[in-house]
Amino acid sequence: MRQAGRDSVGDFDDRRVACVSLLGGDATLVMERFLMQRLGVPESTAPVDLAAAGFATPPLPGVPPVLRDHLIVPYLAGRDFVRWLHERGGWPAVRKAWTDPPRSTEQVLHPEKYLAREEPRGVAGSTAPRGGRLLQEGVLGEALTRTLLGEGGEAAAAGWGGDLYQVWDVGGRTLVVWRTEWDTGADGREFHEAALRRFTRSHGRARRLHGSDFFGRGSWNVGIAARAAQVTLVAGDDAFAFSSALKGAA
Repeated sequence: MRQAGRDSVGDFDDRRVACVSLLGGDATLVMERFLMQRLGVPESTAPVDLAAAGFATPPLPGVPPVLRDHLIVPYLAGRDFVRWLHERGGWPAVRKAWTDPPRSTEQVLHPEKYLAREEPRGVAGSTAPRGGRLLQEGVLGEALTRTLLGEGGEAAAAGWGGDLYQVWDVGGRTLVVWRTEWDTGADGREFHEAALRRFTRSHGRARRLHGSDFFGRGSWNVGIAARAAQVTLVAGDDAFAFSSALKGAA
């Protein structure tokens, strides 16, 4: 059994996005304050969000939502995080954050959780599929969980406690197992219901398989197994590996 918190952190890992959010947010706030100073605008009139100031990110046609948000979150959410720190302790508080950066996008999106040191939970990895080779693993985090759920998914993602995704090569086919843990059973149920709505929109009505919700579209299958505060998503195009993983998650 492996757990989140290892030395290897990939580009799409939540821990990396959180650190880059401090960098991007610091730079964005400095740029904003510099422009306001040059234009003679009082700092007290600084907008609450960048969109209100005309800094809204332009549309990115053809760009997948996960890539779009991976590029945008460090600047928009990061700026709001750094602004929150600045309002409470000025630039010394921002500099202090560089010695103790946020450990999750949950802390970036909810700065009070950063202040309270609410750490992401370590989540145990799944059993390797027969003949499988691990390609990638990491933490998706609250920010990209919002992306997965789509528009209006902020509330359902807000109870995020921790997660671990693993991507396996199984004889040239792919198996993805994403295990999530939620702050409470109610948070887990809210996320489960939101995930069902999201995949119903994209894949049609769910069926039942191994006591879980099953969505099939072509050769690619998606399954969601829920147990109170734990929800596991399994996806893949190898029927045997998919079925075994979903059965183990139920």
